Amino acid sequence: MEELTLERQERRLAQSERCAKRQQIASFKETMSRQVQNLADQINQQGPFVAQAVTWAERLLTAQGPLAHQKTKAHLDALFVARRPMTPRRDPIALDLCPTAVTPAAFLAHIAHDLSTPLSGVVGMADLLCNTALTAEQRLFADTIKSAARAALALTHDILEYAKITAQGVSLKAEPFDLEGLIHDLTILLQPAASAKGIGILVEYDPSLPRQFTGDAGRMRQVLTNLLGNAVKFTGQGQVLIRVTGLQAGEGCHQVHITVEDTGIGIAPDDLALIFEAYHQATPNAGLGLGLAFAKRLVERMGGAIWVDSELGQGSRFGLRLPLPVADTPVVPPDLPSLPQDAGPPRAMRILVAEDNRTNQLVFQKMVRDLAVDVVFANHGAEAVSLFQTFQPDLIFMDIAMPQMDGCQAALAIRQIEAGQQHLPIIALTALMGEGDTAALVAAGIDQHMTKPLHKAALCEVMIAFCPKAAYVLPPAVELARAGA
Repeated sequence: MEELTLERQERRLAQSERCAKRQQIASFKETMSRQVQNLADQINQQGPFVAQAVTWAERLLTAQGPLAHQKTKAHLDALFVARRPMTPRRDPIALDLCPTAVTPAAFLAHIAHDLSTPLSGVVGMADLLCNTALTAEQRLFADTIKSAARAALALTHDILEYAKITAQGVSLKAEPFDLEGLIHDLTILLQPAASAKGIGILVEYDPSLPRQFTGDAGRMRQVLTNLLGNAVKFTGQGQVLIRVTGLQAGEGCHQVHITVEDTGIGIAPDDLALIFEAYHQATPNAGLGLGLAFAKRLVERMGGAIWVDSELGQGSRFGLRLPLPVADTPVVPPDLPSLPQDAGPPRAMRILVAEDNRTNQLVFQKMVRDLAVDVVFANHGAEAVSLFQTFQPDLIFMDIAMPQMDGCQAALAIRQIEAGQQHLPIIALTALMGEGDTAALVAAGIDQHMTKPLHKAALCEVMIAFCPKAAYVLPPAVELARAGA
């Protein structure tokens, strides 16, 4: 009896062991199946990359000549760089992520920059359309498109500035500048809009007040442009007056008072207390309500104060007070960089344009079609560096935000190739110029910058200014007429 019981226990144990082994095998098969499926998914995902990598590697091995080798290697490098970030992706819209995630301000900045490129193209094409033969109704449509696109582009500038100030704060420069000249330039800029409405712009600058001070001219221009622009915008009749006075506040320093008075619609009492708050709109269609918030933050950062007095229907008076040191050295306009002088008979000026956006390429091409210039386009920075050596341009217009190699990197590469033996003028093209961007352009060896959307007259002026003596921008007959005049 005991032997029978022991035999049964042995059979049960063996059966249990076989069952456990079968379960183990089934579990192993399931695990291997999942791993194989995951591996297959990864192969499918990596397949195009592997195929492209193999293709470009074969082309690299068989490339004929240094130029083809350089272009092929750039493609291969770009391919691996594009596959390099393997860390988990974060959703930039989710604002409650860890501190290393994309911040709301950075997300806004990216959105503003991405919007500015197509909007610049719309404005450029609308400008070209307005220069063609149109009926009155067609011209109305084209002007409406242009004004709407410009308004949208201005909003993207406000968004970018708000994002940068929110993320980085406000940094200031301390450089000599001509305050009276700055205000004069702003009045010239706003005069067409004022004249179209039949209103005047007057300036009263205290003759006893110095003209040249030390401070951040760019930030001062930003504040005054906002105040003057609002005054012209919300004034239907009458005038806009800019009054500048000041008192000496110690040795070499003045308390400068600037007021902008208009005879416009005025501001309701309930809105006065909130007029400098972000996103507050005292009137309909007043934009995002960020301009005055910027102005207040900038003025306070410069150690001053800003205020407003207004009566609904009677106009407004915005004032600011700033402590400004008197400049020790006079403001001297910058000299143009030296230009390479070509030998030989006169020829058309050679222009290299580095621009990855096809619409912007078309806009540029149409704007210079009446000029005697030879234009070649590069679709990215690496191609611009290559064309610099083969095309030998007289002037480069360099977009900053480009794939593979951006404009600053391309400019640095060109300066390294030059090795100080020559200096080819490079003009940066950028949709948005923010805090610190100018310093980055200077560090890259870029001579000047132009803000998109481009204008034909401004392009022509730059080309004429940098044209070498052995070349011409205007057709020869026009050049002779200009010389005779």
